[in-house]
Amino acid sequence: MKKPLISVVILTWNRKDDLSKSLSSIYKQTYRTVQVVIVDSNSTDGTGQFIRERYPDIKYILLPYNFGVIDGRNIGIANTDGDLIILLDDDAEFLSEDDFSIIVDRFIQEPELSMMYFKFISDDGKQWGNILPYVTEDEDQFDEVYTHSFVGCAHCIRSSWVERIGGLKKEYFREGEEQEFSYRTYLHRGRILYFPRIVVLHHLNQNQRVRSDHMMYKLAHRTENELVYLPFSDVAVTIPWRLLYRFWQALRERWLRGYFRGLFLLLQAIPRIIGERKERVFDRDTINLVRTLKCYQVEDYNRAAQMQTSLFDWIKVKMSGKVLGNIIRARSGDE
Repeated sequence: MKKPLISVVILTWNRKDDLSKSLSSIYKQTYRTVQVVIVDSNSTDGTGQFIRERYPDIKYILLPYNFGVIDGRNIGIANTDGDLIILLDDDAEFLSEDDFSIIVDRFIQEPELSMMYFKFISDDGKQWGNILPYVTEDEDQFDEVYTHSFVGCAHCIRSSWVERIGGLKKEYFREGEEQEFSYRTYLHRGRILYFPRIVVLHHLNQNQRVRSDHMMYKLAHRTENELVYLPFSDVAVTIPWRLLYRFWQALRERWLRGYFRGLFLLLQAIPRIIGERKERVFDRDTINLVRTLKCYQVEDYNRAAQMQTSLFDWIKVKMSGKVLGNIIRARSGDE
């Protein structure tokens, strides 16, 4: 059987040392059918020279200026040839030499799987980047689960899925693109898997992270996503909660300017929100599935798709941080 080609896309900007670690972890993989695409947001630290001298086989794309995370990644995706596309932060690295082989085997096992993301740890060894409201510090509580969204630090998408639903939302500069792509995935009956067998070390380089700007985009874009995709019943609960919580957080952490700039971005997006909502708001089956993925530990996707999970169930999970139950695979003879 022909081995699927993996295309690894790394967007970088003035992180040559971190990028070197990421590339080393890729070229140590035992799986060799790999293409690497680097999108450089006009680095000035010698990144281009480093790539050309050390990795001449890499497809290197130098942008004239920083296009932002989303446009940069979309450019990288457009220049791939792989069956599977891994998007990797330039300050992240794979820890096992067999990771790519394991990823390929899991996609082959489930042709319906759209994408997966991995377990992240920081330099101190602690887990980082969970979007599951019920995940605890128990590392061995599950081998894999289906989720309502993903973390963008390191994830893998079928290229055929990108061709089907499009790339990341080009109107965003950064933040919120993972949630929007996830909602679009479920709108088209896709599947997203959290696959903690693959562990990625994320160095969490803070030099390019401005707290106020980061939270501004997060507030604006995540609110926009929910206004576009969620039914009004869910919007009436989630939006006021977010706006009040983020206001309190902005007061406490002193990024009020970012909060109000986020609201201004959201107001500017209202015409786009109205237009997109007409085509993308979830039907009953889709919102039930998304709620179920938020409220339960889902190992059996087909069973989860048949669940009826209410908005009240989601509120209980949001308030308590505890999973409502497990939807596990049926054992032989249990049907």
